[in-house]
Amino acid sequence: MVKKEMLIEAEKKIKLFSNKGITLITLVITIIILLILASIVISITIGRNGIFERAKYAIDETKKAQVQEEIQLVVTDIVVNQLSQEETLENLMLKEEIEEHNSLKGITIDENLVGTYKNYNYFIDEQYKVHIGEKIQEELFEAEIKIQETKRKIEVSVTNAKEGIQEIQLFDPNAKIIVEQELDGTQTNISINGIANLSGIYKAKVISKTGKVATKTIEVRQIKINNKAELIEFGEIVESGVTFEGDTITLLSDIYLEGSSSNRNWNSIGSKLRNTYFSGTFEGNNHKIYDLYNSKTNERQQGFFGCIVGGTIKDLGIESGNIVGYCAIGGIAGRADNSEVINCYNKASVRGEVYPSENMGTTSAGGIIGYGSNIMVRQCYNTGSIYACGDVAGGIVSLVDNKGEIVQCYNIGNVTTDATLIGGIAGVLQQNSKGIINNCYNKGNIVAKVTKAGGLVGEVRVGENEVRNSYNTGNIISNNNSNAVLGGVIGENNGVLSNLFFINTAGPAYGCGLNNTQYSLEESRGSTQETLKGLTNKLNEGQDNAVWQIDEKNINGGYPILRWQ
Repeated sequence: MVKKEMLIEAEKKIKLFSNKGITLITLVITIIILLILASIVISITIGRNGIFERAKYAIDETKKAQVQEEIQLVVTDIVVNQLSQEETLENLMLKEEIEEHNSLKGITIDENLVGTYKNYNYFIDEQYKVHIGEKIQEELFEAEIKIQETKRKIEVSVTNAKEGIQEIQLFDPNAKIIVEQELDGTQTNISINGIANLSGIYKAKVISKTGKVATKTIEVRQIKINNKAELIEFGEIVESGVTFEGDTITLLSDIYLEGSSSNRNWNSIGSKLRNTYFSGTFEGNNHKIYDLYNSKTNERQQGFFGCIVGGTIKDLGIESGNIVGYCAIGGIAGRADNSEVINCYNKASVRGEVYPSENMGTTSAGGIIGYGSNIMVRQCYNTGSIYACGDVAGGIVSLVDNKGEIVQCYNIGNVTTDATLIGGIAGVLQQNSKGIINNCYNKGNIVAKVTKAGGLVGEVRVGENEVRNSYNTGNIISNNNSNAVLGGVIGENNGVLSNLFFINTAGPAYGCGLNNTQYSLEESRGSTQETLKGLTNKLNEGQDNAVWQIDEKNINGGYPILRWQ
């Protein structure tokens, strides 16, 4: 009986052990299956043909396609444009056209139409099809790079370059090299400095003697001016040599400079005499500058800007102040070369003084620009008084040299000079120049104490100069000088005149005080007030778009006004 019970108990233990064994085996098998599945998932995800690798490959292929499309669109556009002009591709200079195209910044291309763009190699075949190669791979090397920017000056320092430095480069946001220095490969430390004209990402690139690369980037933020201190700092940066070529400076509020006749605190921005000037775009956002009294009254090139070269000033108003200097004095800019001033105005008084010594240049004062060469002034006006103690004065621009257009502008400020040339819009269109005054009017009084004065221009000299579709209602006053050459629109003319008018009460009997050409003024003896008020259609005659409109709100005494006013 005892033996039987022992056997039954032993059988139970064997069954229990058997069940536990099966459970353990099942667990082991489950773990093995999970490990196999995990390895499969890992392989699918991060293996050579895994999800991550395939995603990376897809991204790379997408980028390649985008690069190919960007270049191909430009090439196709260039080819189509060439065919539309010459119907042949024999004279197509594709390399030069691509290099000059604005949308492919940082592209390189050689004579065989092979190059790089956005870190990809490419070439263009004989059918003008673009082919993209593999991405350019750069092998990195160990080096400590520091890059910092202070007031648009970038400093790059490299230390502990393990393999020695062969070359260092600094790239602007358009991938253009602005600083580079080659070394012999033995140095491990180097520093370079560059000027950041543009806003955006700058990259320092260090190349070792074995060809490996290390890089570091920094973002230079766009300047946005909110107050007087920031405006002054911007001016100081320009004076340090930063031109801001290709960049935009934005004014975000009206600025009160808090100047006065006893506190002349404004330093005009830039001077070509010091080789400092502004070459970017200054976006005024229709804000105003108050109380502008320049500090350097015994210098040339004075104004809000002293000098702009290749720049654009837009949507800015000088609301009050007094600007004084010797030469090239203007409300917006003292001197402007290859530049545009658009939708700006000046209400400050402008005065050009006589030089303390001879042979220092021409005294010139203008409401918007003092001296302008290759300029465009459009939709601007001046209400400030203009006075030149000698030489030249103009309500909008004093002196136009080389090439310049003054379009859809007006002046209502009085213009006075003790000397040679004076006009309501411009003092003189220079000899051998292509100056154009079109769709402008003057309402300010012209006071000439010496030589040549005109309601629009003091003198139009020999060249390709033109004055058209404009009128004057201001008085021409000579202070009883019998030698003065006075004209209702032009003092002395050697250019092309058309569709010009002046009021018959202006003073002079004729439109030109002295006309040395065969061009005659249709209204040579002037118009009555009522006739001139009804000349809107006549002023628009022959133009593609109507520029003039009737003064329905009497903002100009009933005389025709410009449509933008």
